[in-house]
Amino acid sequence: MTGAAKPSLRVERAWGREGVDLVIGCDEVGRGAIAGPVSVGMVAVKPLAAKSFPGIRDSKLMTRSAREHMYDIAASWGLASATGSATAAEVDELGIMEALRLAGLRALTGLSENPEFTELVLSSRVRILLDGSFNWLTPGPRQASLFDLDFSEDDDDAERPDAVLRERGIMLEDLEVTVRPKADRDCTSVAVASVIAKVERDAFMRELAVAHPEYGWDSNVGYGSGAHYAGIESSGVTPYHRVSWLKNVATVQKEDS
Repeated sequence: MTGAAKPSLRVERAWGREGVDLVIGCDEVGRGAIAGPVSVGMVAVKPLAAKSFPGIRDSKLMTRSAREHMYDIAASWGLASATGSATAAEVDELGIMEALRLAGLRALTGLSENPEFTELVLSSRVRILLDGSFNWLTPGPRQASLFDLDFSEDDDDAERPDAVLRERGIMLEDLEVTVRPKADRDCTSVAVASVIAKVERDAFMRELAVAHPEYGWDSNVGYGSGAHYAGIESSGVTPYHRVSWLKNVATVQKEDS
């Protein structure tokens, strides 16, 4: 991690001085993978009470051992933390942006399991700090609500993240979202979220690699690599592959199981 940018709480604390009571740092992992879920990490912090986090970095700038070493500390650093994921099948069905939104809503639903978090959201000023340059979390005027999308045949309407959040009084359209390029590099809350999301998603892919060693998921964690594409060409694809992303790969039949 020598020379890597050091995140700080400068942005979060500035917002706190402006009257923001709760900041939710948010980052995604797995967007560009060809197998496995896309995952979103969220960390909620009280900006004027948050403590600095020495050693934290954007997860992409940390070694695997450093990320895993910091995981437990990262998960308990803020008021609450959570991750949410959308499966490969949901990415195929919805497209990556709607899948990201679904994963983000699932992470937000996880945060809402914390009573203090939910109380603050309902009674205070909250701002979501989203890494990147595009707000994929909250729908714009031309975007469909997730209520209009049949994203999972197994989900009961009452268990959909939009529905759960609304039942708890949290209205997605009322949440303030600020997008910031390189927030995972510069802002502590987002860097922490990135570490949590990456450690959990990577661990999931390595568990899958035990049953599917031919794709090299223990090292590429679902991203495109020579070994991964060779595995697809020799063994076909699994239910964990994003088939819509593999149009240039010869074999796209689901693996018999």
